[in-house]
Amino acid sequence: MPDTPHRIRILIASPSDVQEERKKAIETIRQWNASQESVFLEAIDWETYAAPECGGGPQEIINKQIVDRCDCAVGIFWARIGTPTKVAPGGAVEEIRRLVSKGKPVMVYFSTMSLPYEHNERQLRKVKKLRKEMSPEDFSWSYDSHANFEKDLYRHLNIQIPRWFPALFSKSKTPVKPRKKNTPSSQLAEQKYRDKLRNELNTISLLGSSVIQPFPLQLKDIFVPLEMYGGSHESEAMERCMVGPAKENVLAHRPEHVLKETYKKCNTLLVIGDPGSGKTTLIKYYALTCLEENPPVTLGFEEPVKVFYLPLRDLERNKKGYTSLPSNLAAWSRRNNLDIKVRTFQEWLDSGISLVLLDGLDEVSNPEQRKEICRWIKQAQGTFDKARFVVTSRPTGYRQDDGITLDFDHQRVAVKNFSHSQQIQFLNNWYRAALLHEIRPEDLSEGEWEAQQSGEAEKLARAMIEYFKKPENKGVRELAAVPMLLQIMAILWKECKFLPNRRQDLYSAALDYLLDYRDRARDREPLLSAEDSRRVLAPAALWMQEVLEYDEAGRDAMHEQMQQKLDKIEGNHKADDICRNLVDRTGVLVEHGKKTYMFRHKTFREYLAGVQLKEV
Repeated sequence: MPDTPHRIRILIASPSDVQEERKKAIETIRQWNASQESVFLEAIDWETYAAPECGGGPQEIINKQIVDRCDCAVGIFWARIGTPTKVAPGGAVEEIRRLVSKGKPVMVYFSTMSLPYEHNERQLRKVKKLRKEMSPEDFSWSYDSHANFEKDLYRHLNIQIPRWFPALFSKSKTPVKPRKKNTPSSQLAEQKYRDKLRNELNTISLLGSSVIQPFPLQLKDIFVPLEMYGGSHESEAMERCMVGPAKENVLAHRPEHVLKETYKKCNTLLVIGDPGSGKTTLIKYYALTCLEENPPVTLGFEEPVKVFYLPLRDLERNKKGYTSLPSNLAAWSRRNNLDIKVRTFQEWLDSGISLVLLDGLDEVSNPEQRKEICRWIKQAQGTFDKARFVVTSRPTGYRQDDGITLDFDHQRVAVKNFSHSQQIQFLNNWYRAALLHEIRPEDLSEGEWEAQQSGEAEKLARAMIEYFKKPENKGVRELAAVPMLLQIMAILWKECKFLPNRRQDLYSAALDYLLDYRDRARDREPLLSAEDSRRVLAPAALWMQEVLEYDEAGRDAMHEQMQQKLDKIEGNHKADDICRNLVDRTGVLVEHGKKTYMFRHKTFREYLAGVQLKEV
């Protein structure tokens, strides 16, 4: 029987061609858990739960580490059976048979969707043979789309889990000691806060801008787990992340494992990564996992966790310095149209385990303020002993030699650039999500539409990967290891059908897309051409970097700087109108606090400042 407190370990057994179904299965299990009070399904997959080990074959090690510890399983097959093992045609088949032989229940699903663009006929025949060989007592299920798979799995969990584990659902069982409940008003406030976080963090658009593409993408649809370096190799890995792609000489860890191991030793994880490496996306992934799992066992927590998110550049100050963590959380809620009191956040932080996600130490321009924020974090983690913290920064924003350091016990890791396999996975995910966002034709079923768009996504991803492999494209191949740049490349490839070959050319192409191409592709004349926009933006970027030495510029001062250049450009352009266009249409600038402007992504400001410096 599953162990206390009523946790049921459910194995996801499947070959590599059903990655989307695996993600859907885990997501469906999270949703199912949200409807339960005393039973928790822990989705087990080998990528998250298996660890390196010598002695015995790979499948024997996986069996020992995870399969034998599971209480039930979901098996999923499409066109592949998997890699043969000593006793079965594939690893997933061995896992299913092993559990069945021990009297543990299994649900098996077979996809009837159109076959992938390239499939192995031998593998497909083995899948068909498996289904044919299943005993008459066995009952499998077919699905013709990912959406139907989700709906069917959720319904089947509701049917089977109470049947398989009736003792956990018996009214006569010993009740679990209830936790202290929040008041109704506090419960409502918490639900509103969780909903707001979910809405704010679940949508991924390039550079945090909703205007670079005409549709949002859901993080769960495109997220590729980052890998991180830590331990004795962390300093070396950080240095290599700063100068280029890391070589595969040191051990890398998945984000779930990093969090689990960190909080066994201390309460704070510091994540260092270059611009565009995916630090903020990682933070969002941690937050959404906590919001969707209850408790987030995949992250190493054994009880429900309250999650809080704060961009460090938004911390509020008074005459005495930065205000408390509860005060800043309350300020974030006000900025997001919620009215949650400081006292409520104080009670939430005191009442149980929480995960506090603090993003972008490097986004605070003033070094002295970064030092003060490090002390603020130290005070917060000392005050709230039940809170666990994650802090992110660029390497240039966290300099121990300058006194910008967390001088308390913490774990520091460096984000690794995308590997070749991660690039393929990301491109497949991104193109699939983008293409499926289009409107389905009436004459195609959901299954046919999914298969068609998935096949087209695979073609686009494969075309880009083949482009990267060419010797003359070595430079762009290295840039593709940076997640942000890879997403820019995906957009340019999809919309413009070309890729630049140098980093500065890539930034230039991305700015052209933002400032000019996107509007012209929609038969809309840009307020300024990309060339004229650069003439205005580049001097302003250099002025912010050399004169202000700050990431933000006052509205009036920015207008004054820009108007000097606009007066030399044909047309009667007003700086206020241009800034409004740069905020609302292009997304290059963002208003911060209604009184200042900043570049939405610091990398573009640095690039434009460099262009201007070269011209000067």
